[in-house]
Amino acid sequence: AVQSCDLFESDDDPVGPSASDNSAIGVISTEGNGLIKTESGVSVTVSPGCIPPTTSNENGQMTISIELAEDQTPDIPAGESLASNVMRFGPSGFTFAQPVLVTIPVDGDIGDEEVAIYRVNPTTGDLERYPAIIDTENNTVSAFTYEFSPWFVTRTGRTMGSNTSWGCVEFSTIYRAVGGCVTGIDLAYPQQDASYTGKGSFVFGTDIGLSSRVKVHLPQGNYTFCLQRNVGSLFSPTWEHDIVSGITVTANGYYGSCSDEVISASASGTPGLCDCTPEFTPSAGTGDVQVTLTWYNAEGVDLDLHVTDPNGETVYWDNDQSVSGGVLDRDNECSNYINGKPENIFWKNAPSGKYKVEVDWYEACESSVSSQPFIVRVLNGSSARTYHGSIGVDKKVQVVEFDVSANGLVYSPETLVETERTAHHHSKR
Repeated sequence: AVQSCDLFESDDDPVGPSASDNSAIGVISTEGNGLIKTESGVSVTVSPGCIPPTTSNENGQMTISIELAEDQTPDIPAGESLASNVMRFGPSGFTFAQPVLVTIPVDGDIGDEEVAIYRVNPTTGDLERYPAIIDTENNTVSAFTYEFSPWFVTRTGRTMGSNTSWGCVEFSTIYRAVGGCVTGIDLAYPQQDASYTGKGSFVFGTDIGLSSRVKVHLPQGNYTFCLQRNVGSLFSPTWEHDIVSGITVTANGYYGSCSDEVISASASGTPGLCDCTPEFTPSAGTGDVQVTLTWYNAEGVDLDLHVTDPNGETVYWDNDQSVSGGVLDRDNECSNYINGKPENIFWKNAPSGKYKVEVDWYEACESSVSSQPFIVRVLNGSSARTYHGSIGVDKKVQVVEFDVSANGLVYSPETLVETERTAHHHSKR
């Protein structure tokens, strides 16, 4: 019994200009779908409507990247062993309109040994185990997610069907159900499954180009699910949802051997989205060059992204458009602060030459923090690199310089440089 993670019925060829052993990149729009895949088999599957529209509700675009997260060494649960590379998917800080599917190959055969897929929570750094879709034929593990962060797979040391292993439930597209999530759970083994927070969604539905059924592995326990579907159009959605309760997940043996009960929605549902559906982040600008700054702090800190173009002009909050075509279209400041909201600067058609990326500490809002970690993804054509750094109060960090030329992309330096910043001449407010 094999359950396939190839949920698309067509469009199996990867999109985008670049794919290497551990990295890949591709551009997908709101009304499009596609597969972004590395040569090693790590991939992101996107269905129509996943990429959010723009702030004016027009067709949006997102450049999705896959990288090896060499700087991440996860503290995996006791008794488990790492079964894959740690992979970073980008850009960070954006919430999709519908979840996308991340897929990671496992080192060696899965067999009947239990495997688990984890993500690193971007705000807390905690590991969160997600509902898994297992493909024993291709030895991959997949999960649906609304936002990107580092992901990896482990072997738990247990055998499928053992007393404490996870079980499996199957969902169907009867009555056009196109997605669902867990809204209530009473875990059978709460101590063992503490890393499962009840998060995680799953998407299925022939009306959006996906397989009509999906088998999802979840911890043993009693569940309530919410199933939702769009009965309107892509840009004018009309959502209905159903609550399905009283579902018991047990250890039901080898992968692909789900319970006899197939879960589906009713013919008509309650108006509105499931309560577990997050608010999406409108698509930001992308192009030849895109630089995105993300940081996570629940209290609030105002950092600023600065990118200087080959002409020496800097795009930032007080100069949001440059003569060369650079545009700042996202700014996360104290007056409208959202934890994890990205700042974004892009050039649709970038001139050749050297660019410099910096992060500036503007103010601490109402928090008392003295330093702030951040993430910067630098995108140029078929290349993407992500940098992790930290900035102190009233400091400015040079993240990277890079050249855009016909000969490709050259980055220097590879280490972050922190300096005292100059005083602000005037306030944002």
